[in-house]
Amino acid sequence: MPLSKIQSESINLADTFAFTGTVSGTGDLTKVFHSAWTSDVAQVLANNVVTTSFLHYKIFFRVQPDLNSVITVYLTTGGNTPADAVNVGVYQGSWGQRAASGTRISNSINASNAYATFPVINNIYANANCYAEMDVFNVRSGAVSGTTNISPARQRGFRFSETTQNVNASDIHFSNGGGQFFNSTSSDNPTVTGFKFAPHTGNWAQGEITVYGYNI
Repeated sequence: MPLSKIQSESINLADTFAFTGTVSGTGDLTKVFHSAWTSDVAQVLANNVVTTSFLHYKIFFRVQPDLNSVITVYLTTGGNTPADAVNVGVYQGSWGQRAASGTRISNSINASNAYATFPVINNIYANANCYAEMDVFNVRSGAVSGTTNISPARQRGFRFSETTQNVNASDIHFSNGGGQFFNSTSSDNPTVTGFKFAPHTGNWAQGEITVYGYNI
């Protein structure tokens, strides 16, 4: 049938439309995972969401722990039979402040964990909500560095921001940070297929986690 052009003023955008074809040009992000819960979970697995279709990923969190704890984020391999990615060390740091003070507070972790974690500064207060946003770059295969003062390494960068009631002075805190998932040998090439999210102790009583892939 011949193509007909529709002017924007001829469409009532308040109406409901049903499409039977493929709609393109829908933005920079595609939702690949969502989980919401209202009773205790020890972890949330997002399996098979890391594919060749996306290079970078964005994650939104609201979690409510039943114990003082932090959020941990692992890279996983193996698709629907996930295992933590091996030989990974995470270098990261953050800076922030509490609502009742303008003094900056900061902390860092020097590859002593195989997972990214936040807040880096103290714990989320039990039964408080933690709201967070995280970007992870070059997730599936990482990117190999050149030779610097160390041998080439396989790296996956990340950044995050979070706010929660913190155990420090029982006050609302805000922090930003970043780091790298780091394989110190460039030939060590785990193919990442998903994420594992968990409190470092206890459970999450309720929350939501949503993962998006960046369209490229």
